Amino acid sequence: MILSSVAGKAASHGVRHILQLLDYRLGLGMAPPTKVQATLTHRCNCRCVMCDLWKWRDQESELAAKRWIEILEELQDWAGTFRVNFSGGEVLLKPGVYRILRRAVKLCARPCSSLCHRSHSLRDKVKLFARYARDGRL
Repeated sequence: MILSSVAGKAASHGVRHILQLLDYRLGLGMAPPTKVQATLTHRCNCRCVMCDLWKWRDQESELAAKRWIEILEELQDWAGTFRVNFSGGEVLLKPGVYRILRRAVKLCARPCSSLCHRSHSLRDKVKLFARYARDGRL
């Protein structure tokens, strides 16, 4: 039973991969993605010399957390299981980021979400992320 389940998933992913290759070559834009990169915010509390992202003043044009959740739900309806990587400036400064992460984890049948951020803001979040790693909940 487990072997048939694994074989079914492998076949499904193989077909999906072939469709993506054909779609890419033909330029149709119809194959669903397996990976998504989402830039949630440009906000950043670092002032790195090599980066000017923190100077951007586009917070007013950012999508609200509610809209990000709707987008994730639309992606899940279209693509099924997918992986999403949340990035930006300092992602943890995005209002509603924990609601977005919770929904992303619930929508995917396997652990799918990753988060790129600057580690100095993580000091305040260690217990929260430890609980997430243990329980799968935020």
